[in-house]
Amino acid sequence: MKKSKLKIDYNYDFGLLGIASLIKPYKFAWHLNQELKINLVKKEDLIVLNKRREPCHYSSYLFETLLTTIRVFRNKPLEPESPKWVLVPEHPHCDYIIMFKSDKQDLGNRLQKTIKDIPSVEWGAFLPLGALKSKDNFIF
Repeated sequence: MKKSKLKIDYNYDFGLLGIASLIKPYKFAWHLNQELKINLVKKEDLIVLNKRREPCHYSSYLFETLLTTIRVFRNKPLEPESPKWVLVPEHPHCDYIIMFKSDKQDLGNRLQKTIKDIPSVEWGAFLPLGALKSKDNFIF
């Protein structure tokens, strides 16, 4: 019998920012709330299966309006025994990943500029979606 494969092409209509900062996730979310005048709220942890098919939990914060969605994820898992299973393995040096989607064209640039002004942030940069093999971790 002939086998068929289902191939799905997703629409990646969001942007990603990688952030290097050693502060705790709740404090990073607080700084973003203060600087951007938003209200990031702690959500259930994002659970992603690693290559061994084991679940890894990542801290997650969300701000959502009708036109804008901002999600903040910790790039390293909460489980201390699995530090190598980062959310975006192409960028293990990032401590946080910010996923944003908006009808406003300049949101990404505004986020990057504001994040660089936070004293405890070392750097922040856009992550090119086309080059990421792990972009499917952000489909939910």
